[in-house]
Amino acid sequence: MAQKILIVLIFLFLAAVSAGAQIQTGQPDNHEKKLLLDYARQSIVKKLSGQIFTPSLPKNSRLCELRKPVFVTLEKDGKVRGCRGALEPAGKNIAEEVCIMAIAAALGDKRFPPLTKPGLKKSRISITIVSELIPYSGGNIPKEDGIIYKKDGTAGIVLPYEGSDTFTRIRWAYIKAGITPPDRPENIKNQDLYIMKAERFADGDL
Repeated sequence: MAQKILIVLIFLFLAAVSAGAQIQTGQPDNHEKKLLLDYARQSIVKKLSGQIFTPSLPKNSRLCELRKPVFVTLEKDGKVRGCRGALEPAGKNIAEEVCIMAIAAALGDKRFPPLTKPGLKKSRISITIVSELIPYSGGNIPKEDGIIYKKDGTAGIVLPYEGSDTFTRIRWAYIKAGITPPDRPENIKNQDLYIMKAERFADGDL
């Protein structure tokens, strides 16, 4: 099941990049961000109990109509223990998208064992909302932006605030795509890279 989820997410990512990733404009406000973080946690709790969580959106909420690609990351003791997302939304709105990716991060990241209820209580949840993909033309990439390497059906994603300097982060994108990274900045292939404009927020930030 986890492998099928990963294949679907990669397919959606490649389709988004190929299509230019047309993404709705507008970002949730702080109140809406708190709701999304709560929905992420509740969806995992319900899934671990064998139940299905359906977000109860406020009447006339903008979240009902807003569709955005998202990544949900789980951290424990400052270290990542699960992350899933896509650059083409699968849910009918951003609240549903967050729930889908939260469950995938908790149970579908094959790098880690499935999350447990005690583990969830000790985990910090962060959400990255993607707003735009821009072809990379060189120079420094701010930490608040993500980096994507894409070529010949392979893709590697470095989320905002992952890594330190631009060259290191670009190398990570290559490695995540399964490609040998450049040994020097002058060997970077700009045409294979994209800057991910996004906003990231987490438990305790708001």
